Formats: sequence, structure tokens, C-alpha cells
Amino acid sequence: GDQENITVIMTICANGTSIPPAVIFRGEAYHVQWKQNNPLNATCLINYSLGHSKKGYTDGKIGVLWLKFFNQHMQTKANGHRQLLLVDEHNSHYTHEFLEFMQENHIHVLCYPSHSTHIYQELDVVIFSILKKRWTEERDQYK
Repeated sequence: GDQENITVIMTICANGTSIPPAVIFRGEAYHVQWKQNNPLNATCLINYSLGHSKKGYTDGKIGVLWLKFFNQHMQTKANGHRQLLLVDEHNSHYTHEFLEFMQENHIHVLCYPSHSTHIYQELDVVIFSILKKRWTEERDQYK
């Protein structure tokens, strides 16, 4: 009924560092209180990306905005070297604009085989699944 989707895109680099998360809220328009009341502010992640979509999921437009955000943060980390981006098969990773931006900025993409992220995306299995479970438990206690 009254549950709302919020998507968080986390990026962990091969050297163990990360870039700020991208948070996608469900909504037709941006609401200032999303930024003001966001728990990420309390964790000093001031530089995170914030967006919105009708259903709270990523789409082609948000995918390109995120890729630009990713590239901005990776420029320093890559120090002139090419970058490799590992993605799942979500259609937001395969728009013309997304692929063109990657080519122009020397970002290589490697897509996980379909229905295999449970094997290859270790963060989903080891870290994020536990986080989702705990989040659900906390939410259920709050109700």
C-alpha cells in the first residue's frame, strides 16, 4: 500500500574506495525536503547525487546523469588511465547516450551475464542483502 521505492546506487572501486552514492526517490518532481531530511547528510556524505523518477527506479535519463557523476569522481582516481565499469543487464546501461558517453570518456563496460548477479555482484549478496533485511526489520518495527 503505502510503501515507497528509493533506489541507491553504490559504487565500490577495485582499490576498495568508493564514490558517493546516487539516491533516486519516487516522485514526479524534486522535493527540497529529500535533501534536507536525508540521513546521508548525517553521515557526512555531502557530495552524493540525488534524483527522482516516477517509480523510484533508474531509467535511461538517470543512467546518463549517474554516468556523468561517476566519471566526475573517477577522473582523479583513474589518473588518466582507462576505467572499467561492471554493470548488470538493466536497460538504462544501454542507451545510445550512455554508450556514447562511455566511449568518449574511455570508460569500458563489462556486463554481467543475465540472471547471474547473485554470483558476480558480491556486494549485493554479502553486504546489501543484509542491509536490506535489517532495513525491512526496522521498518516493520516502526509500523
